[in-house]
Amino acid sequence: MGNSYGVQVFCEGTQGTFEEQGTVEGQVCEKCGGRLVRGYYKSDPESWAHLAGRAGFMTLCADCGHVKDFQCTIMN
Repeated sequence: MGNSYGVQVFCEGTQGTFEEQGTVEGQVCEKCGGRLVRGYYKSDPESWAHLAGRAGFMTLCADCGHVKDFQCTIMN
């Protein structure tokens, strides 16, 4: 398994966990120049209980946590 990060998806307004699946080659973070990683994000259990849960594929900076993109594949 990859590294896990606590991240916030600002456009969705939920917090959750991120499970790293690999490094994005040939790109760096636009904010800090750090390493971009791709993985799976899932919002916290409280968001799912309040019918605001989100999950999907995300690209973020492993150094500063900036979310480059989020493709929501599951929502309730």
